[in-house]
Formats: sequence, C-alpha cells, structure tokens
Amino acid sequence: MFQREKFLTVYPEAKQLMRAHHEEVDLFGFPLDIDWRTYSLLCEDERYIIFTYREEDNTLIGYAAFFLFLHTHHKTFLQAQQDVLFIKKDKR
Repeated sequence: MFQREKFLTVYPEAKQLMRAHHEEVDLFGFPLDIDWRTYSLLCEDERYIIFTYREEDNTLIGYAAFFLFLHTHHKTFLQAQQDVLFIKKDKR
C-alpha cells in the first residue's frame, strides 16, 4: 500500500529503515546527523511530505519524501524536490 502519512508520526517506526538506508548509501563514513528541528518546522508548514510503502500487514518497507516550495522563477508554481527514496532490499 502506497500512501501519504505525517512524517513526525512515521518517524518512530522508520528509524530502523533510515539506518539501513544510510548504511547502504553512505560512501564516505559520515555519521547520520539529521536536523530534526528543521524537519519539524518544515512539517508544521506542510513543506515536507512523505509517502510510505507498506505491506498488507501494515509493516513499513519503504518511503519517498519531498520538500515543497514555490519556484523562484514562477512563484505561483508549487514544486516538489525529492529528499529521500528507499525500499528495503528484500522488497525491491
């Protein structure tokens, strides 16, 4: 099932997936150090959205998240810029 959910609601459940995602894509050994304050502010303003992918039993197996903003050249155009995309390896 693919659906939009609230990031701050999904986060506690997504921690393990986020660690797996980081381990898979981190090529330089940087620690995962997320700016939760900024993400919280963006979520409050509806400027950060997340879509989740769940199995039939509601187990979270993936996510795609986007920043929303008005385009700087066309200020009436709402755009989305992808932040992250991840699906568990065994579900790809």
